Amino acid sequence: MVASVDRLEADYRGVNIKEYEDKHADEINVIRKTIQEVKGLHGKMEKIFGKPGMEFENTLDMPQGLGDYGESIRELLNILMKFSRYPEPIHHLQIAQKNCILETINYIRRYKLATAEDLERLQREFSSEAGLEWISNAIVSVFRTETEIWNTHLHLPLDEEKLKHSLHMVPIYDVYKGLGKSQQDFVLFGLLIEEHGVQTIDEFWKESPATRPFPKATMEQIPLLLKMRKYLARQLHTGRADKAARDAFFYEARDDLMRMMAFYFRPGYVDEHYSRDEFLSIFSLRTSTLKFITERIGSDYVRRIGRKESDEGSAGFGVRYQWHQLFHDSIRWKEMLLYLVEHASKFMGKDHEVSADVLGDIGTVYLNKIRGNFEAHKALISGLDRKKLDEMMNLNFYKSMIHNHQHVIESLPQLERNLKALGIHPKEAGGNL
Repeated sequence: MVASVDRLEADYRGVNIKEYEDKHADEINVIRKTIQEVKGLHGKMEKIFGKPGMEFENTLDMPQGLGDYGESIRELLNILMKFSRYPEPIHHLQIAQKNCILETINYIRRYKLATAEDLERLQREFSSEAGLEWISNAIVSVFRTETEIWNTHLHLPLDEEKLKHSLHMVPIYDVYKGLGKSQQDFVLFGLLIEEHGVQTIDEFWKESPATRPFPKATMEQIPLLLKMRKYLARQLHTGRADKAARDAFFYEARDDLMRMMAFYFRPGYVDEHYSRDEFLSIFSLRTSTLKFITERIGSDYVRRIGRKESDEGSAGFGVRYQWHQLFHDSIRWKEMLLYLVEHASKFMGKDHEVSADVLGDIGTVYLNKIRGNFEAHKALISGLDRKKLDEMMNLNFYKSMIHNHQHVIESLPQLERNLKALGIHPKEAGGNL
């Protein structure tokens, strides 16, 4: 918690503030105010509650006479929730500022260092529909190109595991994991629609259909995304899993799902209405959408929409989906590992670096995820009978993934050596955090 404000100050000192004060005075003043408010709140916290680490199980046991302590919490929350788009050269200040405030708020919530009223206000602020949109947008705001922390391997995390283990996501993930399932789904849906193009964000928070022109790949997905948004909003408002609503969603989305599933049986086919590049873009979006549905809504949609596994070949959709998904997931984890290596090589030795131990732990997760996917892929293949395996191997789409997945595995030792050269030492393969 204290380290986060130190990092923010270090980042602030590392910027030529005079260069931005004229055009971006408001943003610079917010950074200054954040440092001042956080330090002030930390001082009040220690004066009232003592050294960090003491937990009050019941808010009635807290010291009396909190004075303006609650006001300071609310002021920090107001600063946090105001949206502003910082210019690229000082974008990293905004990320450090958000993380600094979030670490303090998370600490207060974890140890119940506030009145019951203020704790309820914090919970309500993040779990409301507007708060969930804010969380999605706060995550998205990190992943801007041509910024201090950007490199070509930085990609938006689209699922819970990658959000949990993304380098810059620790404070925001702590907020996310305190949400209910339907609220988490809503946050991840915000990331999914961002993957479909930044201009679509406003479109999908509305009940009305799309009215603006979008790329072909996005246009194809819009009807399904609107159905998903309607279903997820209903789950959010009821606060519980609704089997009837889920059945209705799968029925309503049947044609969309059938179209997405069909590609796995005819991976070499490109619809005549699309160019090759357009279709590759469409397939990428379909993959992300289908993964979200599988993990967040339900994996039994094949049965629910009335399609038999044997409809289009002895190797059913489940095998085909897993075959592709395991490889695709390894590619994503490898990109995160490459980002980690490049980020560390740029920032190690600077004031705002992440510690080598933390980077080593994160690198261990990435390596284990990739190796786990590879072993699962091998197990999937070895579990197929000869007829199903021959059927899959006769399709270059699937056959090439075996070679490419092996290539990913063979590239890992060099990446480990690159990390060790920077003083970062991942744990042995298979090690758990």
